[in-house]
Amino acid sequence: MTNKVWGRFRGLVERIETLSWGPGTVALTTAAIIAVRHLLELIGPRNPVFPSLAAFVHYPLAYVGPFVALTLVLAFWSGVAPARVARLMVLAWTLTLIPPLADLLLHRSVEVPTVAYLRVDPQDLGWVYAHFFDPTKTLQGTTAGIRIEAALAVVLGAVYVLLHRRGVLRALGAAASIYVVSLAFFTLPMLVLSVMRLWRPRTTTTEFTSGEGMLIRVDRETSFDSLAVMWLVPLLVVLFFFWARVERDKPERWIAGRGGPAIVPGAGLYAGLMLLAGVLAARWLHLPSDAPLVVAPYDYLAIPGAAISITLLVEGVCRLSPRIEPVSVGLVVAGLAGFAALGRAPPLGAAAALAPLVPLALGVVGATLHKWAIPPLLGISSLGAFCAGYGLLVGPEAPGRVPWPLLLFALLIGSGTGVLLVRWRSLLRLVLAGLLWTLAAAGFGVWPLTVVAALLGAGLGVIAWGIESLSSRSRAASLLALIAGVLAVGLTYAATASETLGPELGEQARCVARLLRIRGEHYRDENNASLAINAFKQALRCDPDDVVSLRNLALLMRERGRDDDAYGFMSRAVELWPRSPIDLVNLAVFELDRANREQALALLDRAVAIDPRHLGALFNRARALDELGQTPARIEAWQRYLRLAEGRPEEDGFVRHARRRLRELRRSPDSPAPRTSRPATPPNASGLE
Repeated sequence: MTNKVWGRFRGLVERIETLSWGPGTVALTTAAIIAVRHLLELIGPRNPVFPSLAAFVHYPLAYVGPFVALTLVLAFWSGVAPARVARLMVLAWTLTLIPPLADLLLHRSVEVPTVAYLRVDPQDLGWVYAHFFDPTKTLQGTTAGIRIEAALAVVLGAVYVLLHRRGVLRALGAAASIYVVSLAFFTLPMLVLSVMRLWRPRTTTTEFTSGEGMLIRVDRETSFDSLAVMWLVPLLVVLFFFWARVERDKPERWIAGRGGPAIVPGAGLYAGLMLLAGVLAARWLHLPSDAPLVVAPYDYLAIPGAAISITLLVEGVCRLSPRIEPVSVGLVVAGLAGFAALGRAPPLGAAAALAPLVPLALGVVGATLHKWAIPPLLGISSLGAFCAGYGLLVGPEAPGRVPWPLLLFALLIGSGTGVLLVRWRSLLRLVLAGLLWTLAAAGFGVWPLTVVAALLGAGLGVIAWGIESLSSRSRAASLLALIAGVLAVGLTYAATASETLGPELGEQARCVARLLRIRGEHYRDENNASLAINAFKQALRCDPDDVVSLRNLALLMRERGRDDDAYGFMSRAVELWPRSPIDLVNLAVFELDRANREQALALLDRAVAIDPRHLGALFNRARALDELGQTPARIEAWQRYLRLAEGRPEEDGFVRHARRRLRELRRSPDSPAPRTSRPATPPNASGLE
């Protein structure tokens, strides 16, 4: 009887594996299941409505990743083609609907816990793997439903391998692999942080998720989601690469060998390198070596993430012709996801890098003009990629901030590279490439660099002559694009970082308030107030409406006793950002120092209305009511602050003050408030921020 049931079950599985579902059907069905799961999670009272980046980019990628990874794990242990496993995995993926439903049922009388990444310190990952299924252990971000889902995946994975008669040992290997892979995706942020600590051992979780460095970060609401996309996109590319490798010897292929030849081989790789050249140029022109410079953990992910994203985007467009294949669509989608996470800084440059190649991909340019069109169009694409990298530091106004010699350089060097990628007679290619690279370096106005560029351009022509007889056209072009891109990055660095040429180019680069502010903040942290004030004033000359520079100037002026100047700067900050709790609280503290208690209370009431849990606003509101002598209100205000602040180490000093004041008021309701003109309140705590 058991053998009969087992046989029917095996037959059902094999029928599902051989259904006529193509990759498009599997992708759309999986997307529908993910959408339903997303909606079910929103039912939980502690799960907020996600912002667009999380809902439409991060969330889907976070589910596609384990789908592909688990498909590959089962394909490896069972010996079945990934395409066949994927069809079965679509049905198994309905198990992802279990966690939100189970959590609702198991917590009918209490609040449903939040589903999120497992938040632990990397050094605790071993403990998590050992106790994940222990119901007595509480893991933040993991619920009972998640544990049930993972247990079912482990058991069903082992059963699947047994159905294909691969033996008990391979079934146990599949179960262990599924457990490790599942938990890896639950703990991805901490795994990435643990890797980062190999070269930045003192990186904290807060620095990792929200620390600001050279690059522009998106707003706080989507900051973590943008960070997650930066590791999910390359991870998915690696997973699909392994999928293609596994498919090589399988009868049914979805990815291996698909996508067709690129219309401009190597264009994507070259675009990624030119983006890095733009980052280098902005760094040396706007953040000179004598200024303090911080590189945040985000920068280590976002710079390569941006390069990978533009590479995927350009490569995907180049492979859309002559027919659309899953590989080309996947590359474009992955590239768009990466740029969505980078915010509003680089997309204009990325669009400029992409637009010139679209006519080639659509076949608008005829066969006769095709090879003549590639050099100028690749030059424009190179210029766009350069501006995209420049924009990571400077912002969306980057194209208007780049010195014209750099714009000319990117345009001509890209055109010269395009010449190398076109199959012309070798002598003609050598002459044209050398000429364009010479003109590119001549734009810098430094003749020694021009001679070097001429030799490099001509030398690449000779290399092109040689390697095409040794390798396929596509591989030869990719190798040429790689060499040309690396040389272009090197020339950019040589020009912008040199002691002679760098300052000359720097004079043409228009100032950027945010980058000058970064200097000021680091001078401030080094207790060099004079240099910090000068840097913030320079930032305001670039942008009179830079609120953060106004805030920093106000605080520094206050420390120096220049209260009138400080008050003016802070008032201007509030005028520009009227819904910023930080600035409302700071201005309120200034008003309290000037004994304007009614005005201070009005500002603090506005801050609390915007952010009811802002501890700085609550603390200073209680202080304002205390000084006004409103006994019932001030007692309630101190109690409200304590309810939220107790148990937070960074608030210990303020909590002690609040408790002491509350005891005094309970003993003597008319007790006068202590006169404190300048409360010692550090950034991001109570009071000044």
